[in-house]
Amino acid sequence: MTFGTTYLGPLTLSSAGKCNREYFYHMVKAFRRIIAAVTVAVLAFRAVGSFLSWMEHQEDSIAESWVDEDEFEDV
Repeated sequence: MTFGTTYLGPLTLSSAGKCNREYFYHMVKAFRRIIAAVTVAVLAFRAVGSFLSWMEHQEDSIAESWVDEDEFEDV
C-alpha cells in the first residue's frame, strides 16, 4: 500500500451490503407493523359493528326474559 491512496477492499463492500440489508430489514419490519395496525383497526371496526348490530336486534326483539311471578300475585 502506498501513501496517499485509499484501500477499498472487501471490508468496505461487505459493510455497504450490511447497511443495505439492515435498511431492507427495517423497511420490512415497518411494513409488517403497518399491516398489523391496519388489521387490528379492521377487526376493531368489525367488532364494534357486530356489537351495534346485536344491540339493535335486542331492541327490536320481544323481551323473553325471566319475570318474577311474585310481582304479578301482589297486584
